[in-house]
Amino acid sequence: MIVLDTNVIAELMRPQPEPAVLAWADGLVPAEVGITAMNEAEILHGLIRLPEGRRKQALLDSWQALVTALLGDRVWAFHREAAHWYGELLVRREQLGRPIATADAVIAATALAQGAQLATRNVSDFTDLGLDLINPWTHRRSPTH
Repeated sequence: MIVLDTNVIAELMRPQPEPAVLAWADGLVPAEVGITAMNEAEILHGLIRLPEGRRKQALLDSWQALVTALLGDRVWAFHREAAHWYGELLVRREQLGRPIATADAVIAATALAQGAQLATRNVSDFTDLGLDLINPWTHRRSPTH
């Protein structure tokens, strides 16, 4: 399974996404792709705060198309196992002296609880967490630790 981070989702919603990201996404099997509830919240926050108009409507349409074509109902909730991972990740980062944003910790914890890889452009935000990271902009996987 692969969790798409918010920056990957946002890129795929653009009128002209980065060709490398599109090429990577074309190879995905929809049944093996999902997002976390935190990713959906971040996307919805960005959409809701836009002023009414054509751009907002185009992005809302793009979001719905992405959900229909790729995500379906694969939006993973933050549950007890993810909560355990969350605590582990915060302690790990505290010990390293590298704090992690709450949203990133929730996304990482949910991905770990699902046994999923995380596709993100912000690889450095998720290093040292034990995740298998994929950067769709470079098509390379980063080390897990």
